[in-house]
Amino acid sequence: MSILWYICFNCPKNGHLLGLILNFNIANISKYNYIITTGDGMKKSVLINEVAEKTGLSRNETELVVNTMLEKIVDCLKNREAVSFLGFGSFEPVKKNAREIYIPGTTTKVKVEAKYGVRFKPGKTLKKQIQD
Repeated sequence: MSILWYICFNCPKNGHLLGLILNFNIANISKYNYIITTGDGMKKSVLINEVAEKTGLSRNETELVVNTMLEKIVDCLKNREAVSFLGFGSFEPVKKNAREIYIPGTTTKVKVEAKYGVRFKPGKTLKKQIQD
């Protein structure tokens, strides 16, 4: 099954706007694992090549667009801002509290400092398309 998305990204912090056309095939779906691939596996270089082919842009131009988009997503998450793609899903920064954990196979406790992680919440359209 093939899915075509036009993603328009606007970071509220600095107002940068980017657009990207993505064409994905859905494969290897299980209850706990969703993998979106282009046939050879989803790697950044594969994504760049696919987008360049679909849009007619050069590989260098497409690489600049993809890298800039990823940079802006990371910038927003660093500033503790959520990033949403309508229909696709949203990335949210999540604070993980400090805690103590046991090292497996021992009784040794180790303190883990508080840190931020990223949570992805799939959108309604993505959920529906995966089920088809």
